[in-house]
Amino acid sequence: MTGKYITTILLFFLQHTLVPAQDSAAGTFLQTDSKAALYYIDLQIPVAYVYQMGHYFDKAGTGYSIHDTDTLTRQPDNNYIGKGIN
Repeated sequence: MTGKYITTILLFFLQHTLVPAQDSAAGTFLQTDSKAALYYIDLQIPVAYVYQMGHYFDKAGTGYSIHDTDTLTRQPDNNYIGKGIN
């Protein structure tokens, strides 16, 4: 993914009310509603931490784990740019 794609995803999450959010002194936590493409975002202006969750199947059971992470930084034009989650 490119930085612009991550920015588009982040802006989509921020603009839609289907994304549950929780505010705290540390930042705002966002989560996608899709279990197939599960992302968590820890928004701490001017930085956002994106966690791509993966699903695993094991003899002991199934569950989610962090598949990849990205750190987005806020640019002067208020867009967030990161290295991209592969």
